[in-house]
Amino acid sequence: MSQTKQPAARPGGLEERLPYLPGIDGLRALAVTAVVLYHAQLEVWGGFLGVEAFFVISGYLITSLLLAEWFANGRVSLTQFWAGRARRLLPALFTVIATTLAFAFAFLPEEAPTLLDDTLASLGYVMNWLLVFSQQSYFDPMVRPSLLQHLWSLAVEEQFYLLWPPLFLVGIRFLGHRGLLAATLVGAAGSVALMVALFQPDADPSRVYYGTDTRASALLIGAALAMVWSPARPPLASSTRAGNLLDGVGLLAVVGLLASFMIFDEYHQQLYPFGFLAVSLTTAVAMAAVAHPQARLVPWALGLAPLRWLGLRSYGVYLWHWPIFMVTRPFIDVQLDGWPLLLGRLLAVALLAELSYRLIEMPVRRGALGRLRRRWLPPSAAASKLDVLVVSDPSDRAN
Repeated sequence: MSQTKQPAARPGGLEERLPYLPGIDGLRALAVTAVVLYHAQLEVWGGFLGVEAFFVISGYLITSLLLAEWFANGRVSLTQFWAGRARRLLPALFTVIATTLAFAFAFLPEEAPTLLDDTLASLGYVMNWLLVFSQQSYFDPMVRPSLLQHLWSLAVEEQFYLLWPPLFLVGIRFLGHRGLLAATLVGAAGSVALMVALFQPDADPSRVYYGTDTRASALLIGAALAMVWSPARPPLASSTRAGNLLDGVGLLAVVGLLASFMIFDEYHQQLYPFGFLAVSLTTAVAMAAVAHPQARLVPWALGLAPLRWLGLRSYGVYLWHWPIFMVTRPFIDVQLDGWPLLLGRLLAVALLAELSYRLIEMPVRRGALGRLRRRWLPPSAAASKLDVLVVSDPSDRAN
């Protein structure tokens, strides 16, 4: 029961020494499974909380990447960071959007105009705010929801990717490591307080569910964890006893996370004051167990091959599952229901996610764009400087 730790090489020869942690892909697998089963309308009442777990994971990994470069260089290249995120996220996203638009124009022409607005919002990373200002409910849709509604969560993450790196640089330069950690925790607490303040028990909770301001706490909790417990530097405690303790606590956290997917529902009385925060903290504890060099049980369990396989494809699964589910509504779009429909949906999602991973995501991360550019564009001194941005992704192996 050991973790696979291999350094991630940066373009240009810089070694970030940020290891691949299979357990993080296991956490991703649990989170995306909860979301998919929730949207399949199975009795996973709190499956939507899988997105909260994704936010914590993203905050942790992004901040770990920033810390790794800061420790190695004393600086962070924002251009390279944003280019890496674009390689990681945009090719698969563009493919899903283009396919969904083509399907809508061919088979759902009445929904195409609205879908064009949603496409622009998705490409501008503001889908969540479009849903807020247009007062579209996440939990009680009156008609077929937008085929791109699920991209609200990517909008929240993209806004974080744009804003957090400059704030990180300013904070760590002028406040220092501990000062930035304190400011991050204050920001997380402020986000939680805003969710509590805006939540109205008798009203639709979609505003606080979609809002970047009210959901930032999960991303910032993940970021704070990276500052304390990051693979970019040794953890505060590295004894075997600490590892054993984290194995026990981490196992309880994983069980608690799974329980939250089953217990909470969107209208649970304690969800908005405490539920989201509890899921974020529980995910952070599980992440700490995964990242600790002396922990064994939790990294092994979450790093099992089936979970790792699903976790590596979780982005594609998330992107494809929603439009597939929305165009296969039982006895409305298809004459199926129950397990036959669910099985067909899951097979379609798995197939498209696998094709996306093999034919789009991995080739781009391994330098397909750079090879294409060099093949079709004339070489120049200016273009050669861009190779570092398009040849490979420094975070390929950093989950």
